[in-house]
Amino acid sequence: MEANGKKEIQIVIDKYAECYLNKDLNKLMGLFASDSDIITIGSGKAD
Repeated sequence: MEANGKKEIQIVIDKYAECYLNKDLNKLMGLFASDSDIITIGSGKAD
């Protein structure tokens, strides 16, 4: 992954954490894609 891609991902993670800590559900949900063609990657077998 390019350095620029890592920076963009970190920005979204930071925004997620900020919204979570501020209990701002509307802004938090705005970080998620509404597209049905989304892929998520977990960290374990159960994910």
